[in-house]
Amino acid sequence: MLTTLMLSAALAQPTLSNDQFVGFMESYRQLHPDQVTLALTQLSAEQQQWLGIWNGLGSHIYTRACHGSYAAQIVFPAASGPQTCQHLLYYEAFNANNGYAAGAIQYADTQRMEIVNMMRCSSGQYDAATCSAYMGATQTYNQATNDIGQSIVDSMAPPPCTAYYDQGGGYLGCW
Repeated sequence: MLTTLMLSAALAQPTLSNDQFVGFMESYRQLHPDQVTLALTQLSAEQQQWLGIWNGLGSHIYTRACHGSYAAQIVFPAASGPQTCQHLLYYEAFNANNGYAAGAIQYADTQRMEIVNMMRCSSGQYDAATCSAYMGATQTYNQATNDIGQSIVDSMAPPPCTAYYDQGGGYLGCW
């Protein structure tokens, strides 16, 4: 009941402005997972699309939210298809167990900085020369980081399990 009330209240909130979105991008790691979930419910459709496109960052943010009280309601709208917390937490464990965790975090951070800098450039917070210098200096690095991140994503398989439901159609779990 509390979950439904919290999510209903969050959905009644206005969407995050682009400045608020940039602030969220810069601080989500310091937020409690339930605060991350609340912010995710306030994203505009365009902001949600950005997290789907920059999937390393989106996955990292949604995985952070999966460690909170509302994990059962969270679905990451990835470009490859919806990902539940079960999948995201599996990938997080896979990365940790196979030595990919640092690379996945670096990939997410690179994508986070791309979004933040893109938004600051487009809003005029950064001048054209600064934006041009940033883009030129990071292009090669971003491509290399993207290649590494993509190979991590490509190496992940869906969790090996079978979904089980009770006679009424209620989800029991996956094992």
